[in-house]
Amino acid sequence: MNRGALRVIDDFMSRSECADILAAIRSYRARHEPPLIDRAERGRSLRYRVIDGNAVAHGLTELEVLYRRTGQSISAWSGRVLVPVENRIAGININITAPGGEYRWHYDRNAVTAILYLNDVEGGATEIYANHRILLPHRVQFLQHCVDAIAGDRIVLALVGTKTVVTPRVGRLVVMRADRCLHSVCAVEGTEERINLCLAYDRPGTRRRQRQALDDYLYTDRVVAGPDPNYLS
Repeated sequence: MNRGALRVIDDFMSRSECADILAAIRSYRARHEPPLIDRAERGRSLRYRVIDGNAVAHGLTELEVLYRRTGQSISAWSGRVLVPVENRIAGININITAPGGEYRWHYDRNAVTAILYLNDVEGGATEIYANHRILLPHRVQFLQHCVDAIAGDRIVLALVGTKTVVTPRVGRLVVMRADRCLHSVCAVEGTEERINLCLAYDRPGTRRRQRQALDDYLYTDRVVAGPDPNYLS
């Protein structure tokens, strides 16, 4: 991974394997339309549909084998042992982003995230500033929001940031240290939905508090009021 934080692997899965997953997703959607997450944010908003980890476990169980196998592969490449995250709803997601949809700038709560693109689309690139975050110790986490806001300022990014742009391509896998890489998804263009898997991993023994406000914000269409739930413990 680039500077230990980012790696892009082409042809991690074949076109036929991706087509099989897309067919399974279409079958699932014929029975259950995923919720539309629509959160207006400054700069770049959050607008996509999501099939969360609980839904995958009940309706797309074959993807759980892929989730574990991919984690084992990443562990072998990186030399870091990784396991599925404790929070099942966040472990494996299917993101479905219609034309005009996008995903805000953020860091993830888990150590490593893998994005597997299932189709080619116009736009919808993932923009990543690898190893950009100054990650503070847990005892001063109340300062993390302020530090992240400064690091994410456009002027700071222009001066010290190095941006990698990864375009969606069938079977391409992006692996990043997601709690250290600032990342976002550009607006999807054209007429096709952007469909990808998000796979989340942590180091063995990692214990994180369940963050209900963040789960509601990312995986449901419920109204979420108050401060940015990315920083609520």
